[in-house]
Amino acid sequence: MYKYQDSNTRDMDAFLDPVHDAAFSNCIKRMAGTVGMSAKSLYRRLDENDAMPLRFTDAVAIFWAVDDESRQRIIQPFLDDMGVVAVRAATASDGAALIDLITNHQISFGNVASTVRDALADNRIDARERVEIAQAVQEEIDALCRLRSALEGMAEPKLARA
Repeated sequence: MYKYQDSNTRDMDAFLDPVHDAAFSNCIKRMAGTVGMSAKSLYRRLDENDAMPLRFTDAVAIFWAVDDESRQRIIQPFLDDMGVVAVRAATASDGAALIDLITNHQISFGNVASTVRDALADNRIDARERVEIAQAVQEEIDALCRLRSALEGMAEPKLARA
């Protein structure tokens, strides 16, 4: 069972604090119209002691009204709670970029192989070598994710998002 399914262990402040921070760092007066309320109403909704707290629809509206960096800070607690890592989709405008990504994947895979080979030189793997192998494998996974994302971005026809 995921943590988010057990309301007794959920710290709602961990989810709401980034929304408050994003709203205040992105100029509430400018954002109020985009969110669909007056600046005064938005200030009240963001006041944790007010009788009319921030609603989910307000949090979503704030999410869409702030900059990309603030959006990432807002979504991160949800990803952490689910144990999920989000990787920004790569964009590839031509075949050369795709070839670069394939080359990066091959280099990463070579690094995994050489790291494992070096670790097994004494026929055992110690804790430091395990960490090095894990890092090399993670770099390979990242390279493959970037390659897959670029392929999906280049595919024709574009698939509709659900």
